[in-house]
Amino acid sequence: MWSWRGTRAVALGVLVAAGGATSAVALTSNDVVKAQAGAVNAFPAPGTRAAQRGTEVSLRGVAPGAVGTVTVTGSVSGAHQGTIQPHTDGHGASFVPAGPFTAGERVTVSTELDVGGAQDGAYGFTILRGE
Repeated sequence: MWSWRGTRAVALGVLVAAGGATSAVALTSNDVVKAQAGAVNAFPAPGTRAAQRGTEVSLRGVAPGAVGTVTVTGSVSGAHQGTIQPHTDGHGASFVPAGPFTAGERVTVSTELDVGGAQDGAYGFTILRGE
């Protein structure tokens, strides 16, 4: 769903991951990363500025067994433990953190995958303040 505010588009999406867990993410037009040929798409996307505290990190366009190591670190909450859960369609997996992120913090994700919009598999997003 897109809504226009001045010259900026805002997308509100709901990510449904393994086990039916959901996570809402708001993206501005500046946050949207276009899919690259052969690249893995990540959600929240690199540069997202309004992810929820309970968000999962979804990696699409990769076989679940090929995800490898995913390291997720919050600027306030530190390193996050979690599990990799395959998507039921076989076209991705989600890192499901054991606990929530801290409101307003920057989260850094590192993988060995070719993630669209990331540099050498590393990217970041920000957790919504006041959530």
